[in-house]
Amino acid sequence: MSAPRKKLSGAAFRKKRRLQEEDTSKMAGSLNRFFKPDPVLKAVSETKENREAVDVEPHPSTSTTTVGEHSLGIESDTNTEEESSPKSSSSSSSEDENAKSTLADLFDPADWPEMLTSSLKETIVLKGPAKPKEHFAFPKDASKRRFTSTHYRRRLGNGEVHVRKWLSYSPRLDKIFCFCCKLFTTTKMSLTTGGYNDWKNLSQCLATHEVSPFHLTAMGNWTELLTRLGSGTTIDHSYQRLLATETQHWQNVLQRLVAIVQYLGKQCLAFRGSSDTLYSENNGNYLKLVEMMATFDSVMQSHLKKIQNSEIHQHYLGKDIQNELIGLISKEIRRCILRLIKDAKYYSIILDCTPDITLVEQMTMVFRFVSVKQGDSPTANPEIHIEERFLGFLPVHNSSGEGLTEAILNELEMLKIPLSDMRGQGYDNGSNMKGKHSGVQKRIMDLNSRAFYVPCSAHSLNLVVNDAAMCCRDASTFFGILQKIYVFLSGSTNRWDVLKKHVSKLTVKPLSDTRWSSRIDAIRPFRFHVGEVYDTLIEIGGDMNFAALARIEASSLAKELNKFKFLCLIILWFNILSQINSVSKVLQSQSIYLPDVVELLESIKTIFQSYRTDDGFEDLLKEAGELAVEMEIDPVFPPQVHQTRKKKRLFLYEVPDDPILEPKNKFKVECFFTILDTTIKSVHERYEQLKFHSTHFQFLYDIHKLKDVQKEELLQFCMELQNVLTDVKSKESDVDGRQLCEELAVLAPVIKPTMTPVDILAYAVRNGFAPNVAIALRIMLTLPITVATGERSFSKLKIIKNYLRSSMSQERLVGLAMIAIENRTAQEIDFETLLKDFANAKARKVKFN
Repeated sequence: MSAPRKKLSGAAFRKKRRLQEEDTSKMAGSLNRFFKPDPVLKAVSETKENREAVDVEPHPSTSTTTVGEHSLGIESDTNTEEESSPKSSSSSSSEDENAKSTLADLFDPADWPEMLTSSLKETIVLKGPAKPKEHFAFPKDASKRRFTSTHYRRRLGNGEVHVRKWLSYSPRLDKIFCFCCKLFTTTKMSLTTGGYNDWKNLSQCLATHEVSPFHLTAMGNWTELLTRLGSGTTIDHSYQRLLATETQHWQNVLQRLVAIVQYLGKQCLAFRGSSDTLYSENNGNYLKLVEMMATFDSVMQSHLKKIQNSEIHQHYLGKDIQNELIGLISKEIRRCILRLIKDAKYYSIILDCTPDITLVEQMTMVFRFVSVKQGDSPTANPEIHIEERFLGFLPVHNSSGEGLTEAILNELEMLKIPLSDMRGQGYDNGSNMKGKHSGVQKRIMDLNSRAFYVPCSAHSLNLVVNDAAMCCRDASTFFGILQKIYVFLSGSTNRWDVLKKHVSKLTVKPLSDTRWSSRIDAIRPFRFHVGEVYDTLIEIGGDMNFAALARIEASSLAKELNKFKFLCLIILWFNILSQINSVSKVLQSQSIYLPDVVELLESIKTIFQSYRTDDGFEDLLKEAGELAVEMEIDPVFPPQVHQTRKKKRLFLYEVPDDPILEPKNKFKVECFFTILDTTIKSVHERYEQLKFHSTHFQFLYDIHKLKDVQKEELLQFCMELQNVLTDVKSKESDVDGRQLCEELAVLAPVIKPTMTPVDILAYAVRNGFAPNVAIALRIMLTLPITVATGERSFSKLKIIKNYLRSSMSQERLVGLAMIAIENRTAQEIDFETLLKDFANAKARKVKFN
């Protein structure tokens, strides 16, 4: 007899794997099926509305307790684990209609189904028979007869009046039924099947029926069931108790799973490992957190014990449920943000693009709008916030202006955000974005002339530095040397140890094309520790323990540092970048105003203009001389070694400039003045469009000063703003210039001088006047200043989708990014209702043995 096989055959292994994949696929889409409005519950509420529409009220002697879905006896369509496909609007409406037709109007006996389940009987008994309200007008038949409310009472022989609780009237059929006989008797008669409406012989019929044996038996059954339901001793009560326990269990489990997903998403941590099995090595953070929680939490401990004992097979801990929980949370976050955007009406878009680890171009979409939240009391000021909210990444396969515009318009249509409400566009300075003829901003403005393009202020300032750094040979060579020194010292731990021995506080930093403060960070160590860096290079160059090539390179870099021109460039660039860096950090705030930006740029341009003088140059030489003393070199420019070759020129009307032979003047003209001239010119050119937008809204930033402005001048400002905010095609304007002028004239003397535009907007909203001022301020505050929020989202992108998680799907990437970036919104969302619906549906699948 042969030994049993230890390893499955190929066919058996493929069969086992196919069965595992089928079990996994059964769970996919399950949450989407449960986390949506239940058509049955919707029909229950509509049933109540229909009952009130026909003026039907429950019988006063019976209970009208509201019963949940399970007590209605409606069998849910969730008894299988198959993946549900997305349904169209037509299928959703047909589903609602089927639910309405399945769920009978429990208050009208004519609409009860022929086959009544035990649970449906219990529900009807709890609701009791209904009768029309007192003011209800009973219709007359052909013989001018009708049913009256006096038939609800029966006069006994001794004169007492007895209420016929069993009598039920159908408003739809204008017939009466016996409530208890229709529920508990199989005898065929008019009062139990089609209803009775012979009003002429009604009294005789009722007198005969209420003393019949089958009616008395039905009355006894009705009373007994009603008593059992009231005391909770029905046969189904134990199952109801088990169902409630199981529902609470699944609700508790799902609450913990959602909390784990929120935690991992907020911290940008990986979910999965190399294994998807509980209590195995490398099964990922998600399962490890589940296992850790089960150590201290009885709910999760009980859940895992059921899984280990094979009591349940769909444990909702796999990767598919992870994706659905991530999608559930991100969709709720997006829904909350979209509600805020639609409430705000006016919005701006902030877009930027970057490639991810798989070289897919990802475009971030950030919406800027003004959120207005009313105060708790009429006298309380509303809360005004300038919001910049992230709504996801879009994979872009065509990065041209046309391709990006199409992607933007498709996304706006999918989100159901009207393009006509866009009032601002914030992009970087790429030609595909800012192009005047075929850029994104031009294409969108052709569709909506009020979607003003505002170039990113901080990004423009970074480009000013790039322009200045490439304007002359000395400037570009200077940054090249800094980068070479960093690469050389950081390329070896031994060389880095030598640097740390000499420089204890600051270390050399690399240059970056995207990080705006990288240049000032790279220059600062040389500004304050250039001597220590020089000593580091000299020590490495003279240490025989280092390789010959390293010693040669260290000596070469040390020679570059040991030049007075290099020291002058350190001082020059440090002074320039210190001013630019401080302004750049202020410009990255989402609450800064346009006039403040213009004022900052004008001030920095004035500083550079005052620096571009002979006195500024002498101050530069003085500071560089102090570094030269530290370096023990002469503070002079070395004489020119190579003689300038004279070129033979043809006859010209203008005599060419004589070459500058003196080294100091040559550096002053060709380097110092050139760098500052380029900086000043670049600042002026790159902020012309920003000043254009600031001009139209300038008078709204200090409304208090308008009380001193002539009425004609103020009207001119308002009419110009009306023209700017008028759509070219529809000729509709957001504000009325003349009404705006009148409102400002009344508002200016009232407000305080220290009130900001946000404070003025809150004041106008609270008091409910000056609507044109409120609209103008909302649009003004909506205009974007910088794309810094979009740039920050790329930081999360690089963390979430890294080289270890490069196979992540786009949907999962967007979901995790939404949780990480909008984590405050995720914490405020209440998932209790959704989790309860899912838990109810999940509990009904359990077989109670």
